[in-house]
Parts: sequence; C-alpha cells; structure tokens
Amino acid sequence: MKNLLKNQAFKHLFFINLLYANPSYTSSLKKKHKYRYNPKLIYSDILKYSYILGTIIMVVVYTPIFIPINFSVLPFLLDYSLGFFLLMNILQTFTFFFNVFYESRDSESYMPLPIPEKMVFTAKMAVIGLATTQLSIPILPLVAVFNVYNGMNIVLSLIYGIFAFIIFGGAVIAINSLLMQFMVKTAILSKFKTSIITFMSLAGIFLNVFFIFKLQNYNSNISQEVLKKGKVVFGPISKLMANGVQQGIMLFVIAVVVIAVILFVSKGSEKSFYNSVRLIQGNTKSGKNGKAKKRNISSSYNSDNENRKDGVVFDDEDTVRDSVTQTMGKKTFKKAKFGMFRYNLGLINDSTLITQSIVLPSFMPVMMIAPMMISNSAEITDVFRNNQIVFVLLIPLAIGLIVSIYPTNLCSVIVSLDRENYNYFMALPIDRRKYIFSKLQFSLLFTMLVPLIMMIGLFWYLKINIILSIVGILVLTVVTASASIHWLIFDYKNVLINWHSVNEIQNRLPRYVTILVFMILISMIIVSSALIYGVSLLGSSGGVIGIVIAILAVIVGFSIYRLRKFLKQII
Repeated sequence: MKNLLKNQAFKHLFFINLLYANPSYTSSLKKKHKYRYNPKLIYSDILKYSYILGTIIMVVVYTPIFIPINFSVLPFLLDYSLGFFLLMNILQTFTFFFNVFYESRDSESYMPLPIPEKMVFTAKMAVIGLATTQLSIPILPLVAVFNVYNGMNIVLSLIYGIFAFIIFGGAVIAINSLLMQFMVKTAILSKFKTSIITFMSLAGIFLNVFFIFKLQNYNSNISQEVLKKGKVVFGPISKLMANGVQQGIMLFVIAVVVIAVILFVSKGSEKSFYNSVRLIQGNTKSGKNGKAKKRNISSSYNSDNENRKDGVVFDDEDTVRDSVTQTMGKKTFKKAKFGMFRYNLGLINDSTLITQSIVLPSFMPVMMIAPMMISNSAEITDVFRNNQIVFVLLIPLAIGLIVSIYPTNLCSVIVSLDRENYNYFMALPIDRRKYIFSKLQFSLLFTMLVPLIMMIGLFWYLKINIILSIVGILVLTVVTASASIHWLIFDYKNVLINWHSVNEIQNRLPRYVTILVFMILISMIIVSSALIYGVSLLGSSGGVIGIVIAILAVIVGFSIYRLRKFLKQII
C-alpha cells in the first residue's frame, strides 16, 4: 500500500511537471470541451502529440538530410555530426537544468507537503530528461544511415540507431547534471549567487562555441585531406562503429557510464535538494516568488512618487494608476520612457534568461558564420570584396533573421517577464502602443548589440565603404525589428503570468518545432553562402540583388501590416 501511494504521488508530480514543461500547449488543450469532462486526457495527449508525434516528425525530417551522405566514403562525418549535436544540445540545455531544479518557483510549494524530496527531485529529472532527449532525435537517423552505408541490414541499423539515440540523450542528461551540481556547489559557497551563476553560464556558452569552432576546423581539414589524397578517413568513433560488434560493445560501455553518472548525481543531490534550493533562492529570488512584494510600477514612470518605499512597494492600485496617468498626461514622455527602460532592465535578473534569451541568440550568427570565414578566409574574403553590394544586403539579412527568429530570443518573452505586473499595466489608462514599442525597443537594444558589432567588424575587415556599411547596418536593423515584431505579438497574445521558471515561457512552443526552426536557420546560412559564391562565379549580381530586395520588401511589408492590425486590436 505504501509503495502504491508513493507511485501515485510520483505520477502526480510527474504530470504536474509535464504541464509546467508545456505551458502553451496545456493552455490550448484546456480550452477544448473534452478535457473539461476528463482532465487526465491532457497528460496522455501531451505525451502523444508533443513528444511522440514530435519525435516521428523529426525522424522524418532528418532522415532525408543524412541519406545523401555516403558514410562509407566519408565516415569521419559521423564523428563531426555527433560532436556538433552533443555540443549544441549542451549549449541549449545546461542552464535549463539548473533553472528547473533550483530557480523554479514551484520547488518551495512542495516543501510543506508530506512528499519526500527524493521523489520531487526524481519527478523533475524524469520530465526534464524527456524534454532534453527530444533534442537528440537526429542521432537515430544519423546512426541508422551510417550503419546501412557500412553494410548493416536496415532492421539492425534501426535498432542500433534507437539505442544510440537513447544513450546519446542520456549522455546529455549526465553531462548537464554534472554541470548543474558544479553550479549549485559554487553558487552556495559564493555570496554573489546570481552573478556567479550568470558568469558560469556565459563561460559554458563561450566554451561550447570554442569547441564548435575547433570541430569545424577539424571537419574542414579532414575534408581537404580526403579530397587531395582520395582515401577514406575514419574518426575515433566512426572507426569503432564501422564494425557491428564493436559498435554494440561501445554503446553498452557508454550506457553503463551514463547510468552510473546519473545515479551518482541523483543520490548526491536528492537528499539535500530542499536545502540547496533554500540556499540558492535565499539571495537570488527575493521579490520574485508569488508571495513576494510586487515591483513598484509607478517608479518606472515617476521616480518622485511620494508613496514609494525603497523603490519596491506601492500603497495600492489606485495610487499607481493615478501616478501613471498624471505622468503620461504631462510633457514628461522622455522621463517616462527612461523609467520604463529601467523597469525592463530590472526584469533581466535570471541567469537562464540572460544566457538563453540574450547571449545565445546574439552569438548564434557568430557560431554559424565565423567558422566558415576562418576555415576559408582568403577565398571567401575575395568573394565578398568582389560582390560588396550583394554582401551588404544578403549577409545582414541572414544575420537579422537568425537573431530574431531564434525561439528563445528576448522579444518572445519580454511581455511575460512582467509577471503579475502585466495585469496592472493592462488596467492602467496608458497608451498600450507605447507599452508595446517600449518592450520592442528594449529587446532590440540587447538583441542587436553583438550582431551589430560583428557586422561593423566584418565591414572594417573587408574594407567596405562607409555608404554601403550604413546600408548594411540599416538592413540588419530593419530585418531584426521586422521579424522580432512577430515574437512580441506571440508573447502578448500568449502571455504567461504565474510561471514558475523562465523555461516555461521560453518553451511555449514544442521542442521539435524549435529544432525545426534551428534547421531552417542552418539551411538559410548554407543557401546564402552558396548564392554569394554563385554570384562571384556567374557574375549575375543584379538578379541576386533584386531577389534580396524583394525578400526585404515582403518581410517588412508583412510585418508592418501585422503590427498595424495588432495595434488596432489592443487599443
């Protein structure tokens, strides 16, 4: 009976965390009538449509990508692909682990309940493992196609592919668990918990970027060697996996190591889970939980408000409404605008938010373009210099789209970051258009900073003239703003107020959708590079310039149309 109660409690915790991991999809399901009569169907349908269907879609999408690659001639591409997917998975999820376990608001709500903290930790690990493993789906078709090219039958290749996918996902979980515990121990020992967590997150991102650069260079060097000498080159992993028996032994050994690491981390963490949460949230979460004091919205507009106490508490809703009304009614727009900027800046206080919504999207163009520039520096430099007009149109277009379409960028969460204050803003007699534009301007400032510096550096290196440089910067600004508008509208229409961790608002779309978006971005960079190179060979720059201008016109025109329609709806 005791074990049965434990199993029921674990299932309940698992499903609660499953809902937190899929907030947008859960919200849409709750609106349907059939779930009102049988709410438990939501759990099975989330598993069915968000995870199982998503897995099938990703397998179908990735398989045609790997099939054209002849792994019997180019087996080292397996090593490169495995390394790339491992680094990108860790890059996108290592702060996710820390945030869900130790920064989430729901952890403190479990503490008074008669539920073992071990069970809470295990339920969280199960859900986060399920969500993280989805990012490892490309490993299944990758390994299966590699095995088929190296003489293994299709059925056995699929079995090995499934095992490799599970073990690879487990390896990502194990590495992230170790990183999470390192961050926990360091944060507890430090007096500056938020700063040290953010610093470690940024260090992890830069380290991953460094390894990706190295991996790109390795792949480029091996490719050149294969082309020059015409011989088959194996990497350390592909050499073992070329033989079925050796592949099975290798997967078994890795599986044992992965399980041992996960068990080691879990046993060391689950006993002191609540204590670690208290120590970490003690100085980093003041004012962020549900019972904390609300932010002083009035101080965002009027720093001279007499009812303000230490810039944190306001007396009542009427005082706030009157203060904002008076301020917005006077000719103090600049002061109000600066106050809103300071208010939005105060929302950026979460390590996961900083890394996943600001740093990672900003550095994504660097990660994609820099390796290509470094590995083929002389050749690409000549191409760009000979086609400067195409360059200042096409490259800023690609960079702007990468930054703004990235699923967790700041524009996609900036409204939801208001939490309960969102309701206060909507209740106040303020111009909602100014509210929207203040959010857009603030997000773009942080989103465009790194890409803009990167563009200026490229222009200087390639000796682009000043006029064309200004054109390129304008293209980058217009494209980034135009594409970001759609994320802002999405966040406004799907705003989450009572979220427990920032990952809930970052993952309102299913993970397989975000993976598809990332694939589209990579394809876009490849196509852009091919277009520029083709222009240099064929001398048809006029046609490409016309196409790029047409694309810009469509993007800007559609964005303006949607923004105007949206602004009319919210007035």
